[in-house]
Amino acid sequence: ENYSNDADGAFISSYVKGYATETYGRQGYLTFGTAGTNSTDASEKMRIKADGNVGIGTVSPECKLDIHDHTSATTFIADNNAGVRITNWGGNTGWSLLGFGGFSSTYTRNLSQIGSLSTSSGTYLAFGTSNNYGTGITNQAMTIDPSGKVGIGTTSPSDKLHVVQNIDLNTALFQNTSGRAQVIIDSQTTAHNSYLTLSNGGSEFAFLDAKTSINLLRIATNNTGAEIAIETNSQDEAVRIDSAGNVGIGNTNPNNNLVVSDGVQPSYAPTTVGEYIEIARTSGADAGFLINK
Repeated sequence: ENYSNDADGAFISSYVKGYATETYGRQGYLTFGTAGTNSTDASEKMRIKADGNVGIGTVSPECKLDIHDHTSATTFIADNNAGVRITNWGGNTGWSLLGFGGFSSTYTRNLSQIGSLSTSSGTYLAFGTSNNYGTGITNQAMTIDPSGKVGIGTTSPSDKLHVVQNIDLNTALFQNTSGRAQVIIDSQTTAHNSYLTLSNGGSEFAFLDAKTSINLLRIATNNTGAEIAIETNSQDEAVRIDSAGNVGIGNTNPNNNLVVSDGVQPSYAPTTVGEYIEIARTSGADAGFLINK
């Protein structure tokens, strides 16, 4: 025990104590105490049990390091001193890391890792994994940037969620194992559109646009000359809408407002293209309307 003797009298300022827990004194635990004020004796702050478990703020640690913080944090976004902190003192820029290993006798490197990167523009939180235990961390699998944008497969997310796949496989999978799978795109109010964009190389090619205010769903292209196809079976084209707005059913090159055929453009053509509804077959029975009640 260490004592202090000041104007207030003698107090125990800190101590290390060993306790035996069985008759022969071979099994026991250690306690470490400090004084929190200048007018009270030291009290226990840390304990090492007989099994090697270390407790800080608890006398009954249940794992190798068991920390109990008795400071009640009332907010998450603030100058908060509650909890556990890992700090990098290497300068204004650097990583503070929390690593997770495997079999220590075989793999001596971190096999997964959480890191906080401090930069002049803010703090990044990263999650790393490994596909080569001999090398250590091989993938910065997910990154959260200072503004809260989340990147999976990228360290520089450009949107709230930015997912990058670097091989020709599915980029994302949404699966429900107990019911229907559902993805919702929800705008703030009915005055705002809900929008799904399809792009190539960063350039918007087509989109779905839900205009709730006027009860309209738009399916649109954004390239000059672009067309829309609807396919059935194993990607067999059934309907084509060309860039002029002509619709072909069973026809990929409609030259009138509506062309219904068996898939081959007939040899004849109307005098004025684009002003007719055309129903044709290139062989077999005659073409025509069937109206049945």
